[in-house]
Amino acid sequence: MLNPVWLVFVLGFVLTAQVPDLSRSHRPVSRVVPDPAPYVQAVKADLTIEGLLAQVVLNLEVKNPATSVGEFDLIFPLGPDAVIASLDLQMDGKTLEGRVLKADEARALYRQITQRDRDPALLEHYGEALYRARVSPIPAGGVQNLRLSYARSLDQEGDLVRLHFPLTAFRRGAVLNTLEINGKIQGNQAPSTIYSPSHPIVVDLGGANRPASFRLSVQGQKPETDFVVYVKPNRPAGLIDGAVLSERLDPSAPGYFLATIQGFLAEADRPEPKDVVFVLDRSGSMQGKKIEQAREALRFMLERLRSEDRFGVITYSSTVEQWNAALSNATPDAIAGAVNFGKAIEAGGSTHIEAALTAACTMLQESKRFAQIVFLTDGLPTAGEQNPAKLCDLVRTRNAAKARLVAFGVGFDVNGGLLDRLAVQNRGLSEYVLPSDNIEDKVPGFYARMQSPVLTDATFSVEGTKTLDVYPKELGDLYAGNPVILCGRYLDAGPAKLVVQGKRQGVFTKIEIPVDLAKGRRAGSNDYVARIWAAKKVGFLVDEVRLHGQNPELINEIVAIGKQFGILTEYTAFLAADPVDYGDTAGLSARALQEFEERAKVESGTHGVAQAANSKKMQRDAVAQGENCWIDSQGRETRVATCTNVAGRTFFQRGGQWQEADSVPATAEDVVLFTPRCFELLDAHPELNRCLARTGNLTIRLGTHWFRFLPPAAD
Repeated sequence: MLNPVWLVFVLGFVLTAQVPDLSRSHRPVSRVVPDPAPYVQAVKADLTIEGLLAQVVLNLEVKNPATSVGEFDLIFPLGPDAVIASLDLQMDGKTLEGRVLKADEARALYRQITQRDRDPALLEHYGEALYRARVSPIPAGGVQNLRLSYARSLDQEGDLVRLHFPLTAFRRGAVLNTLEINGKIQGNQAPSTIYSPSHPIVVDLGGANRPASFRLSVQGQKPETDFVVYVKPNRPAGLIDGAVLSERLDPSAPGYFLATIQGFLAEADRPEPKDVVFVLDRSGSMQGKKIEQAREALRFMLERLRSEDRFGVITYSSTVEQWNAALSNATPDAIAGAVNFGKAIEAGGSTHIEAALTAACTMLQESKRFAQIVFLTDGLPTAGEQNPAKLCDLVRTRNAAKARLVAFGVGFDVNGGLLDRLAVQNRGLSEYVLPSDNIEDKVPGFYARMQSPVLTDATFSVEGTKTLDVYPKELGDLYAGNPVILCGRYLDAGPAKLVVQGKRQGVFTKIEIPVDLAKGRRAGSNDYVARIWAAKKVGFLVDEVRLHGQNPELINEIVAIGKQFGILTEYTAFLAADPVDYGDTAGLSARALQEFEERAKVESGTHGVAQAANSKKMQRDAVAQGENCWIDSQGRETRVATCTNVAGRTFFQRGGQWQEADSVPATAEDVVLFTPRCFELLDAHPELNRCLARTGNLTIRLGTHWFRFLPPAAD
């Protein structure tokens, strides 16, 4: 076993250029252009977590783009305080020798390499111990496969264990063709929580005959964020469990918490019976591929009803057609009949939304069960009541069963404000199927998360401290296999209770889960909790302005969060696009107010749907926002590359220089990258390495002084 160090695993790489010795030549020579360096083009990691130990098998595919045989310098930085064992590197089945460099030796190596290559990206892990191995030969124009296996200890935060698998060193190479992480949880008891704040992973909590697992698969991207996953190892016997991550960035300010609330159904449990009415648009605009996909989506949802459920099917255009006049039991024959009815749907006519939703409410009016209306439309109301506000009031009044309304807007011709209001006023959800999406995939996938209610009309609170700004505002209904992420702020650190209350088949249920709220920053957090909270709050505030009109106080908050956390929207994109005075609070708020005035009044068409979809994404995302992107008024994806958040600090790019979102003073100390003064500051301020690695040219405040980091002069 190697000397203990708490590990933050990162794979980095550096090519040592081989330059011919020309010192003895007396003839004029031209500058030799070195061959391009080998780089990692694919990464696959298999992680097995058992207790406080992780076994890792990492396969790297190294590409040599040069026309000559190359050498690859593998640098494997080691974070503080991890225990590493069984470190083994193989190529072609043969073990390669490597060497562990302690922190002081590693600093010297980093200085040598960065001064030679002049690449600030290498500073990402400056100050950490590292493992180094030289890999040769890498055939010209060819590929070499490396296999690195090791065991490492895991960090523990309360009742959670954390695996931190940093990937940021790969930013320095080419775009990865493949990044794949497969995780497996071993143990006698299944976990209740598997959650990544850094990446959108696919989770399987396991069952009687299979272990719990998680998976990440990404193609054609540079990994900009380290991979972090949390596991709560022991699933309780009850229906609900939860886990809390928390951090306090400033001891004088409230902390941030993120709670994952997970519902379970044991093998012997039956889901709560439900009544569902599917309402499908068959107006003329649904012709072609859309109606074919809608038929398949209907079939998928029908075939996943349980035997104890009841259902109805309604289609509408100018008129309403019902497969059944009253709710039918979900027998195999009934489901087959409804599927055949769906297959015969033909598109044509106008869009009578009022009549369709009224018919659905009528079918459910006597229901005493958990009730849902699944509503799909691709257009605006063109028959019956067409005023969005009046139509919403009519539906809410006629929904005697208090059914949850799940609204799907297809394409860019729907009224986003209408669908959002219908969902909010009827305790449901709205989702948008953009032209780039597939109805057959999007609708079933979204609805599948809402199949098995385990707790209805649920509420959430924290006992033992005062909480602030919790999002979403209402917990709503909990479904088996679909965790709910809540974020908020807290005043008092220390022991507390997470309390979830609601109804289980009409019976009041209360669950208390002990938690411990952090007094300071969490190790390796990268401020994930605060950033996820910030994005959810901005999404909520944007919807408040969109649906209820201009509110200067809310807009001021949106601007302030944009400056502090780098969370931008189309309404605040000017913070990264224009030369602005970040200290001019009134001026920035006035500009944002103008942007909202011009944009938020549009509720239908491409821009209206895009705005609705953008705010929904911010509110539902369970991972920290790596970069700012949204669908613009033309339906195109827009990304902002001139704003970034690193180590809890937000930077904007101005004329090739990154600067903190603050009023930068007229004078600052100039520091040339890779000089002794630069490394002196890196040693004194551990967070500076990541800031410089991501930005390079940077103006930043360290303590009470400002520094301007500049590139070295060209040779």
